[in-house]
Amino acid sequence: MPLLTPHRLAPRRLLFLALAVASLLPSVAAADARIAILPFRGPSADDARAQTHEALRDQPGVRVAPLARTDRAVDGATGARAGELAVRRLDVDYLVSGRVQRRGRRARVSLVLRDADGRVVARASVTIRGRRGRFGPAARTLARAAEEPFEAEAEDRDEAPREEPRRAPRSRRARRPSRSRDGRDAPVLDAHVGARLEGRLARFVTTTGDVHRNDVAYPVLTAAMSARPWIGEEGIERGIELRGLFGYAVGLRSRNTLTDEAVDTSFFHVYADVGLLFEVERGVELGLGAGFGWDSFSFGEQSLVVVPSAEYAYLRPHLRGRFQIEEELAVLGIEVGYRGVLARGALSEHFGQEGQTQGFDVVGRLGGSLDMGLSYGLEAGLAGYFHFFDGDAITAPATEGTDFALWLGAQVGFAFR
Repeated sequence: MPLLTPHRLAPRRLLFLALAVASLLPSVAAADARIAILPFRGPSADDARAQTHEALRDQPGVRVAPLARTDRAVDGATGARAGELAVRRLDVDYLVSGRVQRRGRRARVSLVLRDADGRVVARASVTIRGRRGRFGPAARTLARAAEEPFEAEAEDRDEAPREEPRRAPRSRRARRPSRSRDGRDAPVLDAHVGARLEGRLARFVTTTGDVHRNDVAYPVLTAAMSARPWIGEEGIERGIELRGLFGYAVGLRSRNTLTDEAVDTSFFHVYADVGLLFEVERGVELGLGAGFGWDSFSFGEQSLVVVPSAEYAYLRPHLRGRFQIEEELAVLGIEVGYRGVLARGALSEHFGQEGQTQGFDVVGRLGGSLDMGLSYGLEAGLAGYFHFFDGDAITAPATEGTDFALWLGAQVGFAFR
């Protein structure tokens, strides 16, 4: 039986929702604040919003604007714009936004309380499977988020009573950063598959001035995932992100231009990392991470080697940023990484046993997820390795070389929240 019907919530579930909403009240009751409840999102959103209004209206010290009046004030606007209109036209202290997500018999109601400046004061989220839900963790999270700033505010009022004790000054209400423009978090897990067109431009200069090269364009099939398992928490752990990727070039063969022989070719990529993001302002997260990767450019037997196989094992410290363009529907991700190469495969044997290799990459991705869970991504990237050779070599002693890869790709998948 669905949790939220198109008209009204079941009495028992209404009680559960009221308890979740009540967990917001330690944050607002002390200030006797005026609250407007913005339009909710998701299935049965209107009914969930009406019951939230009823639960808040019955609490002492809280004045809740009528829903019809709030609807007229926001005039169909959504996200941050709706909040700005409600604050200006209704003269309220706080805003409540909500989101309902349902997967069969499972539903989640997420409530976010913001101050008049748009910053998050407290949150409540309730997940119900069948007829039972665990509201204790949500209530405790909200209490921790709200207890300290509002207890301090109450002490200040006791020491120096204000002319308008009903409302707290905005400078004191603005305590906690927001999570997203409408209370919608990044996915807990985003898994996707895709394809990209990749090009390799490799150059190796020998001590005699000859250039050995490999220029090729090829399709790559990819499978990847990203996870933020603690995105619902309030501490630093909510910014932890885990990622992994595997890519394999299909239908690829090469030809040795010196011997005119076909050469079996196999290219693939493996990568995994962990990162930490910090929200610096509404819809903007910046952070850093560290990962390990393996790029393999492997060739079969050649009677006369032009370019040998290369296998780059590397460590990748990097900087990353995540920017919401349109809530979670369109998110821009940008990364800049350094590749500390641990090994370079047969390149050392053929061009010089000594020397070193360093690398870098720049990656940009525009992606997002829809309410139904479908996710997408468009990606472009550039990676490069710079080689310096010295010592003995069995093919041709080389001095230096470069190996660049450029790619454009697209992915589709599913985001779990």
